[in-house]
Amino acid sequence: MKRIRFVIVAGMVAAAWSTCALAAAAWGQQAQTASQTAARDAATSLHQLYGTISRVEGSQLTIEARDQHMVQVDATAAIKSYRTIILTVGRSINVLGSYDEKGVLHAQAIQRAKSSSAGWPPDH
Repeated sequence: MKRIRFVIVAGMVAAAWSTCALAAAAWGQQAQTASQTAARDAATSLHQLYGTISRVEGSQLTIEARDQHMVQVDATAAIKSYRTIILTVGRSINVLGSYDEKGVLHAQAIQRAKSSSAGWPPDH
């Protein structure tokens, strides 16, 4: 009888250990998947940037941001969806879009902004 109880208890402990190991593995996979999803969402999240157009070549722009760094903008999607203003050098604009892995901002919408950067809200 003691031998049967020992076998049953040992079997229950082994089953519990196995269940814990499977749960830990599943949690690890969920954490990794959540991390990958967060990285992908960050890459595709929308950003808002204010600046002044310094160059226009077709649907490709270069804008000077308020901190004087130059940002490449692809306005193709904004132009196709009629969500842009007339793009001329020297005009202050607000660009809404997402960055690609090369740092190019793909604009979904472009609108005019106040000419003075003092009136621009923070970029994000």
